[in-house]
Amino acid sequence: MLKAFLDNLLTWLVISDSSKKHSQHINVEEYKELEKKYQELQEQNRLKEYALEVADLGYWDWYPQTKGHFVSKRWLDILGLEPSEIMNTEADWLDRIHPDDKLYTMLLVDQAIAEKQHYKLEFRMRHKDGHYIWILGSGSPLLYDDAGNVTRVSGTHQDITDKKELEKEFEKHRNYMKTLYDLNPNIIMISDGKELNSANHAFFKLFDYVNIDEFKEQHHCVCNFFEYLEDDTYLHPSKGNWIDAASKEESKQALIIKGEETYNFSVISKKITFSDLPLYIVTMTDTTEYYKLQQQLIELSIMDELTQVYNRRYFNEISKKLISSTARSNAKLSFIMIDIDNFKNYNDNYGHDQGDSVLKNLAQIIANMHTRNADAVCRMGGEEFAVLTNYTEREVMLQHAQEICNQISSANMPHKYNMDFNKVTISLGVSCCDFSLEKKSMEQLYKEADEALYLSKHNGRNQVTLYQNDTNKG
Repeated sequence: MLKAFLDNLLTWLVISDSSKKHSQHINVEEYKELEKKYQELQEQNRLKEYALEVADLGYWDWYPQTKGHFVSKRWLDILGLEPSEIMNTEADWLDRIHPDDKLYTMLLVDQAIAEKQHYKLEFRMRHKDGHYIWILGSGSPLLYDDAGNVTRVSGTHQDITDKKELEKEFEKHRNYMKTLYDLNPNIIMISDGKELNSANHAFFKLFDYVNIDEFKEQHHCVCNFFEYLEDDTYLHPSKGNWIDAASKEESKQALIIKGEETYNFSVISKKITFSDLPLYIVTMTDTTEYYKLQQQLIELSIMDELTQVYNRRYFNEISKKLISSTARSNAKLSFIMIDIDNFKNYNDNYGHDQGDSVLKNLAQIIANMHTRNADAVCRMGGEEFAVLTNYTEREVMLQHAQEICNQISSANMPHKYNMDFNKVTISLGVSCCDFSLEKKSMEQLYKEADEALYLSKHNGRNQVTLYQNDTNKG
């Protein structure tokens, strides 16, 4: 069109009746210059169309004042249309926008035109086949009239349906992972190794905080809630990098007391790299019920089924630990051997069921007198019991053993075959060791208490003998 205009202009100049030669010379030069610019403009248009085609963009022009709307071939291809299937009008273009997207699309475009700004938005347009595709539209006002009104808006459309489907699938998986994260009954935390970055609902439910910032305002570390135990399998409060420690073993344990509840957790930490940043994913699994069950099983394995005090197996285990810890701290330890007087006669005459009742009553009395964690009451077998306990002085320990003897006697459990007493009585042998002055093995304490017990029996029963180097002084 521009070429034809230039040719007509040249013809008019040639037949001009004034200053013909001079005019022809000047106008031909001007014509050549215009033709050169026209060719450059054509080349630029070809490059622009090629660039748009490579970028998979459909180009369009819109003339708000005339309601005209003109599009490129790629724009038609995006919607599966032929040139004859569009009306090149504003109304035709608007009719193809999804009803749910039309209002906000036009509001945004009108705002951009009013503010003379570039805009970009996503919306859906109807394909020739009837389905809707997602479009990334962008445009800018280009031309204005003398009054400043926009006369031309140009821009591009790009089919982003595949991108939106990927986003939809990604969002689906993200929500799925978020559900697994938030609704997981285990506590899950993400940390950079120095401070907590995020945590799931189980974390906030346990610690009673709304969000991670509120938690960090009051606590430097989750480890502040850990209880201290002299056990290397348990994570300790403020003992190095607990997250890193938990990542170096299959799992660590943590004990947390919250209010009146005690929780046991199995803690696993995994180190990962995310966007070149080292992170730790920490999982704390509530093993409280499992721990309780495990403790019950342990209790069953170390408790005497009849009397519900510790059994010989536990005595063998705990005595070694007590000897070791007492020796390290240079403290004192006492071992009391207890035997029911003439108990065989009791079983032979009253029966074993009644004998079991006596054993249970006696064990209960002794256990009630030794409720400290440092005390251990054990049934060694048959009618024989033992007590491991610390003491202050030998005389105090002797008085304590005598009180045990008196308590059993005061229970007045009938035993007419226990001559001289006519009730259930016990004999006791006591061995003591002050580890700050001497060292004794459990075997030695046992031997000494057994010798003292023999003397109590030999000297008339229902009495206490304290072992000394010369036990006859006891």
